[in-house]
Amino acid sequence: MDDYTDDDFLDGKLILRQPKKGYRAGSDALLLAAALPLCQGKMLEVGAGVGAPSLCYLARVGVELATKITALEKFKNVAKLAQYNVDKNHFEAYIEIVNADIFEPAKQFEKRGLTSDSFDHIYSNPPFFDPKKNKTSADDYKALAHSIKHDDLARWLIFMVRLLKNKALMSIIYPMEHLYEVLKILENRVGDISIRPIFSKPNAPATRFLLQAKKGSRAPLKMLRQLNLRHDNGSVTEFAEGIFRHGKNIMM
Repeated sequence: MDDYTDDDFLDGKLILRQPKKGYRAGSDALLLAAALPLCQGKMLEVGAGVGAPSLCYLARVGVELATKITALEKFKNVAKLAQYNVDKNHFEAYIEIVNADIFEPAKQFEKRGLTSDSFDHIYSNPPFFDPKKNKTSADDYKALAHSIKHDDLARWLIFMVRLLKNKALMSIIYPMEHLYEVLKILENRVGDISIRPIFSKPNAPATRFLLQAKKGSRAPLKMLRQLNLRHDNGSVTEFAEGIFRHGKNIMM
């Protein structure tokens, strides 16, 4: 067990086992989970990691309002950790961990019941580092999990749209520097896009954005009020404290 740590999330409501080295769930996972709307239909997480967004979402809404979530994770050893976390936190009736690469042929997903127009909400924290600019090794999970090429980002987002039901929502969190790229990929595929910028400090550039969009909609884009994680003096904002410790939600 020396290769892993068991970490508290949401002020101890969840205990998640993670690799000690490499990619570890943090603020992005919690922010994404906080932005997910209550959904009574089928939900899909793409790129689940150790399961943090889905587990934090369920811990926030409670099992009495929970729905069935399918969580896809490419790396077999990480999918096993996600399954461990699901079982350890007693959400096995609500989350199914599926070890699968979204770049497999569509027929492979259809065999698993993952068909076009079949989910009521799909969400993801997609990879964002360009592997051409970052050295990676075959066993460097952090680098591999964060590495993606432009064409693969398009395939990732289009995969999400394809599996969405018409008029259903998708949600992502992503670095602000890639906002234009994401919007170009989603152009003419979704509408009613809401974007909420996230700032580490009020006077610093935005670091992330939350995006929510509806398949089959032609409604215009909305830019929502920014969210600040820290004050100028470095102290955590009341908003961030509510998200990271108390499971508050973010209205999109």
